[in-house]
Amino acid sequence: MKKAGRKVTRVSVIVPVYNVQDYLGECMESILGQTMREIEVICVNDGSTDRSPEILRQYAERDSRVRIIDKENTGYGDSMNRGLSLAAGEYVGIVEPDDCVEPSMFGELYRRAEEDCLDWVKGDFRVFVGDREGPHRFLVESFRPDKKGLYNRVLDPMDHPELVETDNYHWRGIYRKGFLEGCGIRFNDTPGAAYQDNGFKYQTICLAGRVMYVDKAYYWYRRDNLAASSYNPRGLEMMYGEYAFIRAFLAARPRQEEIFLKWYYIKFYTQFHDQLEKVLDTEWEDPRARETLQLYREAFRPGFERGFYRDYGEWEWVYRDVALLLRYPRTFFETKKMERELRDEKYRHWLDHVRDRELVIVCCGKKARQVASFLEINHVSGVAAVCDNSPGLAGTEFYGHTVVSPGQAVERVPGGDFLIARAGQNREIVEQLVRLGVAEDCIESVTVPLDDYTSLTCRMAGRGTGDG
Repeated sequence: MKKAGRKVTRVSVIVPVYNVQDYLGECMESILGQTMREIEVICVNDGSTDRSPEILRQYAERDSRVRIIDKENTGYGDSMNRGLSLAAGEYVGIVEPDDCVEPSMFGELYRRAEEDCLDWVKGDFRVFVGDREGPHRFLVESFRPDKKGLYNRVLDPMDHPELVETDNYHWRGIYRKGFLEGCGIRFNDTPGAAYQDNGFKYQTICLAGRVMYVDKAYYWYRRDNLAASSYNPRGLEMMYGEYAFIRAFLAARPRQEEIFLKWYYIKFYTQFHDQLEKVLDTEWEDPRARETLQLYREAFRPGFERGFYRDYGEWEWVYRDVALLLRYPRTFFETKKMERELRDEKYRHWLDHVRDRELVIVCCGKKARQVASFLEINHVSGVAAVCDNSPGLAGTEFYGHTVVSPGQAVERVPGGDFLIARAGQNREIVEQLVRLGVAEDCIESVTVPLDDYTSLTCRMAGRGTGDG
């Protein structure tokens, strides 16, 4: 029982800081503006050489809840571990210094965690580029439509080992301090700042007994900070070391290893595939490419030989990729390089095609948000209207446009190109637009961009697409 009058800290928010002067103020304002006042903000300055320490001092002078830990540049994992060691809160939250959070985040997640006795609870998040009040933002949901029944339920990760594949980020929620301490959960403190969240994620999923995902977005994740660790050219080497740490963690716990190992191998390859850019920018003759691929070949081989990649229909592409990498590494390298070049060429040509046209976005779901942002980031400003068949969306705002019916859109933009921003089964929409008088060659089912938060949009914007 707490003593009367003792100051209670419900959530300790750890902010690992390194050279983020351009974004740090917005981040700190969002944390200190929380509706829950019983928080502390532990800012671990990892040897910043810009104005970040000065900015932190200004906030510490203004608000007694801010604590600053100055240290030499020893990396992200060490910064996080120091913050965890000092945290006095009942729960621990993490906010990256170039991101922001909603005012209700920690208060609402805390209440959920307490009501359901959770080891941790996480919300959804939004990706943004530039100003989070601007148009370039996406909602990223934890679960696909067929899995949304997992929201707002107490889950045991041992019953849902696929969570290690679907749950990508550690900063979306809060963790009970007693759970972290009782299980000895720490960050891998190797030098550098890339991928060390992966080991923490695996530990917190594999060792938890009661967790929850809330279907509300509290966190704002920035994707235009080119100094972020996700853009580190040594990323693949760092990722290999982090997955070796995770593999050792599982090997020391046979029960968790039995349940989670096949998903470890699936996630290991898919994350490697997402980071192939760092190899594909070289040539096969560069020894770094061959050495990197050899490292990963040996890492994936045990999972391949045990059949983990073959077990899942939706992961058939992973099986084919790993088989090719193991048997013919140079063919794998050249194939992936060609796929990237063809994909980028396709997007460049598509952008050139639509750049000077009047465009109508058809459907206002997740894909439409992707398409609208992809166009705007690449300086295509020709969206003249947005339409949807859903009566509930009529009159609402979508990226600066009032949503209208397809019939109204055809009347307003009779010569426009109609971009159907929906995944699959679009023939009925094409037929509807043709009945309304749109020429079929002015209707396109859009396939760009690839997803919500890859670096595709940033990369395309920097590779000669118009003014980018």
